Amino acid sequence: MKSTDPFRAQLVVEHLGAIDRAEVTIRPLTLFFGPNGTNKTWAAYALYGLLRRFHTGDAPVDSVPESWFTAIREPIRRLRDAAGGGSTTRTTSVRLTRPERPNQLVQADLCGLMALHADEMGAARACLEIQQPRREHVDVRFDWTPDEDEIGLLRTWSASGDLAATITLGPETNPKVFLDGIWSALIEVTESVRAFPAERKALLTLHHPLSTLSMAGPQMDAIMGGVDARLSSSLVASRLKDSAASLDRSLPRPSVDFITRIDRAWHRRPDAPPGPMASVAEALEGILGGRVEFALNALGGRSPHLRFRTKNLDLPIHSTHSLARSLGGLDLYLRESAMPGDFVFIDEPEMNAHPRTQLVIAEFIALMVNAGLRVVATTHSPYIIDHLHNLIEAGRLAPDQQARFADRFELGTTDAYLSPDLVSAYHFDRGGVVTDVFDRDDVAIDWDIYGAESDDIANLYSELLAAQRDG
Repeated sequence: MKSTDPFRAQLVVEHLGAIDRAEVTIRPLTLFFGPNGTNKTWAAYALYGLLRRFHTGDAPVDSVPESWFTAIREPIRRLRDAAGGGSTTRTTSVRLTRPERPNQLVQADLCGLMALHADEMGAARACLEIQQPRREHVDVRFDWTPDEDEIGLLRTWSASGDLAATITLGPETNPKVFLDGIWSALIEVTESVRAFPAERKALLTLHHPLSTLSMAGPQMDAIMGGVDARLSSSLVASRLKDSAASLDRSLPRPSVDFITRIDRAWHRRPDAPPGPMASVAEALEGILGGRVEFALNALGGRSPHLRFRTKNLDLPIHSTHSLARSLGGLDLYLRESAMPGDFVFIDEPEMNAHPRTQLVIAEFIALMVNAGLRVVATTHSPYIIDHLHNLIEAGRLAPDQQARFADRFELGTTDAYLSPDLVSAYHFDRGGVVTDVFDRDDVAIDWDIYGAESDDIANLYSELLAAQRDG
């Protein structure tokens, strides 16, 4: 299973922390690494915020443009009038044009994304150029039916990538729901954008109280209806909403989104079929030694309590090993909702992992990419960097040689071998310089990134031994 995903994008960040300006090419696997405090995570979060603008399910500006409603209003009125007057006219067509989509984040956007004040962020800016053909318009045909059971939307793409749509309308049909689907298809460059932030262990363990805090509006009064009569329901609701606002200000948007996604998984039907990435989830569960899932309540639905289950153990998530808590949210996502084309952001995937396990994680990340996911990872692990290099080299071998080396890898499969065309790697230094360290001529990630630290350790050891000998 090898990915041929052609996705490319150019991320530009300016005045972002220590980074004056950096240009980064985004590929299906993009690695950010370097010392602490070099704004790797900020750059990754800027990319996260930009990609949310190109996915309607997450985007902050995701409504169908008003120009579309203006364009369809009169043709639909004429179609309905003709059908009501006994005319044989049952169809009309409209061409809808794709408006420009904002592709940059300015200071205010980045402050909201990272829960920072303007004086903490500075005059930062980030923009993203997607390097793929844009769908500039869509031709929509409206068909009339007197039977509301026959209404629906059919979307089709031509061989050249042009989008067309047919909407079947009934007497009471509101076309907005169908326009949402067309708008989504026209602007999306990714199925979904998911983040697994550095705080994910705590957020996973505390998801239920945190997701409750993240609720607001009229639901609060309904939830608080059974609260101790000494407290006013509206007062408690107001305090909870204040706490929700405080949570939103205290956590970066990727962390808040992580809580929201776990909450949505909790509300999923227990008998819902697994998603298309279930086999990738099984590989992760093999690494973890079990799976993370929700306990069931007395009615057979999901309770909010997460469990880690193996053949012999069934433990609450807070009592299981740290790697399961670190990657448990990823397990849920892969098993239930991941789709090819999703962007997955993982901050320090090696967190809490033994060096040998870090090699397995490197291979697992490659499996995800080859399954069609697009991964952006920040890391401090020389094991992950070096082993991904091994996977790239293995991918360049002849097929018979690839099979011969499979059992030398932790997962024992050629499915983790990587094409160099899928990989970008960038080093962030303390001076704010971001360097592309993937040499495409030699097809190699710079091996010397962590060499200085290893040399320093070895040299100090030699000097200590020499001092002992010299007395």
